[in-house]
Amino acid sequence: MREYLHDESVSPLAILCLVRRHPEGADPVFRALLRKTDSSWERDGEKFLRRRKKSYFDREPTPSFFAIGDRLAELLRTGQRG
Repeated sequence: MREYLHDESVSPLAILCLVRRHPEGADPVFRALLRKTDSSWERDGEKFLRRRKKSYFDREPTPSFFAIGDRLAELLRTGQRG
């Protein structure tokens, strides 16, 4: 987890997904990373991520996936131009 926080190529979204999947583990891990027994992910997590992953929060948001219609999906599969 510590490497995720220091690696600029890792989006904070990866950490947020882990927290959503394992909310019971967020506080113990967060406390160990910060070496503070009074830390709370719910209270301090976003502020912590904004500080550690500043570059992700400073830029314009971009979608991580795109929804496409059936026709476009079909054209992409067959390599045709519409």
